[in-house]
Amino acid sequence: MTYTSIESVVEAALDANATDVHCYSSGTGGYTRFRVHGALTQPIMVGQQDYSSLISTLKLRAGMDIASTTIPQDGHIEFAPAIDLRISTLPTSHGEDCAIRILNRTAGLRRLNELGLSTDFESHIRQWAHLQSGLILVTGATGSGKTTTLYAIISEILNIGDRCVVTLEDPIEYPLPGARQSPVKSGSAHTFSTGLRAVLRQDPDVIMIGEIRDRETAQTALEAAYTGHLVLSTLHTASIELTIQRMAQFSLDPFWLSQSIQGIVSQSLTPRYCPCGVGCVSCQNTGRIGRQLNAELVSLVGIDDRSALISGSIPEHAVRISSSRC
Repeated sequence: MTYTSIESVVEAALDANATDVHCYSSGTGGYTRFRVHGALTQPIMVGQQDYSSLISTLKLRAGMDIASTTIPQDGHIEFAPAIDLRISTLPTSHGEDCAIRILNRTAGLRRLNELGLSTDFESHIRQWAHLQSGLILVTGATGSGKTTTLYAIISEILNIGDRCVVTLEDPIEYPLPGARQSPVKSGSAHTFSTGLRAVLRQDPDVIMIGEIRDRETAQTALEAAYTGHLVLSTLHTASIELTIQRMAQFSLDPFWLSQSIQGIVSQSLTPRYCPCGVGCVSCQNTGRIGRQLNAELVSLVGIDDRSALISGSIPEHAVRISSSRC
């Protein structure tokens, strides 16, 4: 089978439960690969004319400059009412490559009890949802499910129903009934840092920041968390200790840092291997039948002595819990 149109590529990707589509140029044509359960499928070849047409159509519908092939470009396509595509092109030695991130809102939000967490782990997160102030960080690598966990916590807060929740997201991945969601974009006037300052003038109780990317956003988030707001965000770090060190690398005020953080989740997704091995119909010949969440949390709720945070360490009396379940 070959894919020669956006519709055929995306529909096949959705059927395979893919999160991303890779389109690679080979110089004499191209090929596509799907990312399913974190792994790339076998390549499917596309002829030169069909590949060039596919890339040009993607760029045109995503609002990119189709005449420009020597610089990276980004855009998005509203493929269907509940499906958005984030498009990124990259010039290579063989031609233009393209990556498509599929944001499928038809999959729906997951609640905390659907994440596969242990009872104790889930209980501490529910405790965080009732906090009136402080900073909660969900960390991990790209594709580790941080946004899913963050949305689950926000959904828990919204179920309580007595607070104003405002989010800053790039992009908005799921509608959150009851929340005020604001889309931000790097390179525009409305970024995480500028948006956060504006949100603080909107009388929020809870603020969700899609990602902390710079010192200004980090400092403002800490100050907001200390002055009566519950702030939730993500960081691209591989462990709880590295998360604290990363925050310290932003050259933040040590007082704000030590007093604001209430909890950190560090998580990753690992494959669940098919018992039949590669070649099974149920795993679509990938050898994988999904992924499981491996997570660890540190809760600082009720900890008075937080001085260890300044040096990048976990306070002695902090609660630390690991969870790994399918």
